[in-house]
Amino acid sequence: MRTVHYASIPRATAESQIITTTDCINILPRRPHYCTASQLENSFNSHCSVFSVYCFTQANEEGASTDSKPAPPRIPSHLTMGYVRTAEEVAAYDLFYQDVTAINHDVGVAFTTDYDFAREVVPPCFEIPKPATGVMYVCTNCEEIGGQRTGEDEEGGVVALDVLYDGKPGNYTLSVFVNRDQSLATGREVWSMPKKLGEVHLMGNGRQSCVTAQRKGAEMRLHTLLKAPVFSSEPEQTKATFYEIKAGMSASGGFYHTPILVEFETTQSTFIHQEGDLTETKLSLKGTDDDPLHTVLVKELTSAWAAGYSRKTRVVREVTLDPSVDYRPYLYGRFYDDWPRTAAKAARAEVKGT
Repeated sequence: MRTVHYASIPRATAESQIITTTDCINILPRRPHYCTASQLENSFNSHCSVFSVYCFTQANEEGASTDSKPAPPRIPSHLTMGYVRTAEEVAAYDLFYQDVTAINHDVGVAFTTDYDFAREVVPPCFEIPKPATGVMYVCTNCEEIGGQRTGEDEEGGVVALDVLYDGKPGNYTLSVFVNRDQSLATGREVWSMPKKLGEVHLMGNGRQSCVTAQRKGAEMRLHTLLKAPVFSSEPEQTKATFYEIKAGMSASGGFYHTPILVEFETTQSTFIHQEGDLTETKLSLKGTDDDPLHTVLVKELTSAWAAGYSRKTRVVREVTLDPSVDYRPYLYGRFYDDWPRTAAKAARAEVKGT
């Protein structure tokens, strides 16, 4: 017996199939633990889609000395290792983020807020409209490529404020709670959305709707009574803008580069829309130190809704911001739980207890 190799080998197939080590043994030649590299290649290429294999090669089967250095199994050129993407796969992944298509359903509410509050929490690169306004909504979302789903549905809860950049209206996100790790990772790392992992629920019967998004004691909750639905088989497209600020955090703290403002444009086609009865609409924002939803000042609810739609999102431009402005308070405050503050509070509580 010569050596042990681990390989993750995908076969070009649309099937989704997991082959265990036992399954792999069953498809190999009659002496299952011993096979040549060519036998390994032919057997796996014929039977497997994606698997990990614990593979032994027998030295004397091809006349090699038991002391000679073993040759690793040959992996066909059209197959790739599991942790490394091909050039084509990399190009396809990059292309996906240039124009994202998704099908959505959301329940939300718009509100007016305090101008001074908005000015305090929104970075100085933005202007605040008067009156200051914002939105809270909970949605379910599934991204697509060519009409095919890219993975599981994701649910999210959002609180955002309306802003202007160079006079162009859009919104700026304060909090986003999502329930999928894939959405969390790509949303934060690629688009710089302040997503945090939580629990999200959409409940309703077409007449009443109750939606929640929560994490670690913080909660967004909306209840509304919906009016009759309006359907449209060929809806007009509506466009909107949102902004995020992107800055890669250094491994030792601070930013690697000057923060960049990213402008996104959404194109939405709404197929069903229901207005909410404002007299039967209640919004609750419960916050914590790390997710201070309770500090969002809601003065008046101006509209409520439930809607089903398709949406395309694309990056319009990326603008390097003024390097003299310190954007760390605005990004740290939305993206990260304050571990030093948590530790300091625990230390104070310990001292008080003694």
